[in-house]
Amino acid sequence: MKVAVHRHDAVLDDKTDETKVQLGLLDSENQMIRGENQTEQTFIDNNRNVTEVTASNVDSLVYPSNPVSKKMVELLSKSSAIEDGLTVIKKSLEKDNLPLTDLLKFYRQLCGKQFKQIRKR
Repeated sequence: MKVAVHRHDAVLDDKTDETKVQLGLLDSENQMIRGENQTEQTFIDNNRNVTEVTASNVDSLVYPSNPVSKKMVELLSKSSAIEDGLTVIKKSLEKDNLPLTDLLKFYRQLCGKQFKQIRKR
């Protein structure tokens, strides 16, 4: 009888230890979620008084405020446009709408332009 009680106590101790570990994990996840919630709440609070977009202030909200930012936006948009072009060319080849020789020609041209854009960054 004592052996059975001792085994039962050992099982309960193991279950208690497992529960403590799980509680610790839940507590750390809870702390992480609270931190993320605080970050999001700070973002919301900081942007609560953002100006409403109107025809008269849209330029000041959309266009970059300094020349460096403007140049980065231009370079990134050109690079994205080139990537889109490469994707369209690839899809045309897959649908047999574009011969391989033309695909290689266009790829070479667009990759050259893309390399120049990346090098400017």
